[in-house]
Amino acid sequence: MILCHEDFETVFEIIPGRINVLIVENEGLFYKYCLELHQQVEGEDGRFCLSEGDKKIPLCKHALLIDSYLDFNFNEKKILSKLTQQLKASVNEKYYSEVTEIAQLWGALFEKFSLESCCNLEYSTDDTLSLLFKGFDIKIDMDSFDSLLDEILSYMRVWSDVMGIKCFFFINLKSYLTPQELGLFYHECSLNEYCIILFENQHKSSIEGEKILLIDQDLCEIPIITN
Repeated sequence: MILCHEDFETVFEIIPGRINVLIVENEGLFYKYCLELHQQVEGEDGRFCLSEGDKKIPLCKHALLIDSYLDFNFNEKKILSKLTQQLKASVNEKYYSEVTEIAQLWGALFEKFSLESCCNLEYSTDDTLSLLFKGFDIKIDMDSFDSLLDEILSYMRVWSDVMGIKCFFFINLKSYLTPQELGLFYHECSLNEYCIILFENQHKSSIEGEKILLIDQDLCEIPIITN
């Protein structure tokens, strides 16, 4: 994939294993580009363009922007909804007989409830799976992370495996991870074939393999070579 912007002469190649870093030193422009990217990931129009071949790819359907590292919400409604759909399909395929047995037990139990009630009860076992998932209040465990790095990678894994996202943008990630952690982060992203690009507002220590573009205060585009 290719990422470009109307203001940039440089074009970013977004492929697994490539670590793109865009550094914008001017604070006002940095905010402007981050806001523009955020709006496009949310479905609005903008001047960033993600493409593959001759086909333009909507950022809102193929990318995730991570700009806060203090509160990762693994249990967004759209994530849980998609996860439930996937689990239902898997359960119906692999455990149909068990679900049928549960439905029969459920029906027998409500027959007893009906006999003890002063009212005639109606119930349905047509969608036992939905009742089970709703009754058990299934959520993703958010308390099992050893570090911020572990939490970030787990969050990416959820969005990749559940939502099908493979392209991730990060705002000032280098302010939260050490160089050693960044090296591990890049390695894991490469293994999982994630496409990543970091937006930073100052040049910090370079990590091996990074493809850095610095836009300085004079708005000059300066490629920085790393080993």
